[in-house]
Amino acid sequence: MCHSLSLIEDSVAPDNKNKELTSEQIIKIIRQLPRNTLITFTGGEPFLRKDMVDILTSACKGYKCHIITNGTLVDEKTVYSLIELRSRSLITPGLMMVGISIEGPEEVHDEIVAKKGSFQKAISVIKLIQKQKEHLRSRYPTIHLTTVITSKSAPHLNFIYSLAKDLKLDYCNFVLENTSVFSRDRQINNFSPLYQSPSSSSKVDQELLRTQLDCLEGLASNNTTPRIRFSPIKISHREIIRHYSTGLDPKDYKCYAPWSKIGFSAFGDVICCPHIKIGNAVENNYDTLWNSLPYKTFREKLKKEKSFPCCSGCCHSEYVGGK
Repeated sequence: MCHSLSLIEDSVAPDNKNKELTSEQIIKIIRQLPRNTLITFTGGEPFLRKDMVDILTSACKGYKCHIITNGTLVDEKTVYSLIELRSRSLITPGLMMVGISIEGPEEVHDEIVAKKGSFQKAISVIKLIQKQKEHLRSRYPTIHLTTVITSKSAPHLNFIYSLAKDLKLDYCNFVLENTSVFSRDRQINNFSPLYQSPSSSSKVDQELLRTQLDCLEGLASNNTTPRIRFSPIKISHREIIRHYSTGLDPKDYKCYAPWSKIGFSAFGDVICCPHIKIGNAVENNYDTLWNSLPYKTFREKLKKEKSFPCCSGCCHSEYVGGK
């Protein structure tokens, strides 16, 4: 998705692969989190882990959970497991949401993800989940399609929304591309990389993008489902077009992520956002890291800056229109 591609080289490097956390270590970390936490499992592709269902099962016992997948490694047995883990209501723990990445029509999607048959596999997974939900008369887990807007996917935004509508999904997410390069070695005491603007995003024809966005607005009028969500939060069509032409002004955005979110990589790295590592979950517990002086220092720095140049298009940010 928007950030994951920048991490692939680290994720598959042989010397790092053997250092991934065990399921027992991951479950131990999860049990340190506050009970009202919403846990999102993402990647890369979370189901590359053979023990992903076991980890999700443990998490769903005490927390609301959300998982994002491309669907290619989800078989029928896994779908049944996801349905069994569903939340029974808005206030109870369990699997609340499943996100499926779709980047365009079949040929376009398969080309972008570089694997033939990926589109049909993802659609079959969605249909099977929907069938089981209907059989159980269950609202949960809700399902959203998520698309990163690029030069290849931009001409097909309306197709993606129509597909989500045909599949009777709950949400359709459109995420801006962020081309910043992330490193697992980046430490919280080094702020200089935050001031480096990312390389140019995909150039998208302004009129094409404007037409697609205007059509989306018409298709999704009157609060119909699926609901459309854009990231960054509260971003306007004008700003989306600007991102793919001249670029965004970081002063028009603000980030609250370090006050409400914390991330854990497959290797135990603890991150306050995709850009900054604040420690390791094996070496320090959650409370120690959340309340650490370096994290507080970063919050103060971000409070002053509101957003950094490298954060352009980041889904954790919020458009504030220069306020």
